[in-house]
Amino acid sequence: MTFQSIQVQDLTKKFGRKTVVDNANFNIAAGEICAVIGKNGAGKTTLFKLLTEQLFPNKGHIEFQGSFERPSIGTLIENPVFFPKFSAYHNLAYFSKQITGSIDKERIQEVLDLVELENSRRKFEQFSLGMKQRLGIALALLFKPDLLVLDEPSNGLDPEGVRDIRQILLKVNRERRTTIIVSSHVLTELEEIATDYIILNEGQIVEKVSKDKLIDNMVKTLVIKVDAAKQAATVLNEQFDALDIKIVDDTTLHLSSDDIPSYDINRRLVSKGIQVHSLTIQNETLEDYFFEKVGV
Repeated sequence: MTFQSIQVQDLTKKFGRKTVVDNANFNIAAGEICAVIGKNGAGKTTLFKLLTEQLFPNKGHIEFQGSFERPSIGTLIENPVFFPKFSAYHNLAYFSKQITGSIDKERIQEVLDLVELENSRRKFEQFSLGMKQRLGIALALLFKPDLLVLDEPSNGLDPEGVRDIRQILLKVNRERRTTIIVSSHVLTELEEIATDYIILNEGQIVEKVSKDKLIDNMVKTLVIKVDAAKQAATVLNEQFDALDIKIVDDTTLHLSSDDIPSYDINRRLVSKGIQVHSLTIQNETLEDYFFEKVGV
């Protein structure tokens, strides 16, 4: 590991009069898997290009703390460009030769095995979208980067492929402490791997939050199934002060409260003749939390 943290300060990028990344400030500690979440057009890809010096900011800067040199960065941003007539192996061999001056056959085979892309003679132009994504990830990993920046790495993959990519990223992070910055429109997939989240909206950082803090922040809803929801709501309002109760349908209530134990609610309802079928805790999803933060 060649750095301790990435510090982004006042980062701004404009295209003409349009501000795409607007005064972004955040820190990412070495070893994090940081998921960047935002709607289409929120500025995710531009932010990733700034982090990897494919674009340069109008204002602000990025510092790699604890390092005198810029760390090795592997990237997969937008569609990777490969030679259509080359196989997966020969495409990676070309980049190996260009970057290092030699062809590391062992490392090429290692990353092809890691992304489960067989070393065959099939040409890149014959690849499925999922195979192209796998090769893009293989290239990003080829030079053993300290930092991986991946924009939609699961794009075009079937559920099995999505799972495979998740396992690859977790393995690389665990074994080499590689810092990973990743985006995906499949928020449930990010929940499986992320240690931290950045919520981006219209170019602005809404929040940078750890997974543990996010879980604490998420709303927990008590779902109450009864025989008469309106009666149950009346009883609860009489028994408790300042409850946030929502009648969902004739037999379902949603109660937002962390202060009152479910067994106490059950006891009060039963004592008033309300038949209670079930009480379950429903946690807010990452998608719910995201939409709440960006005002959708």
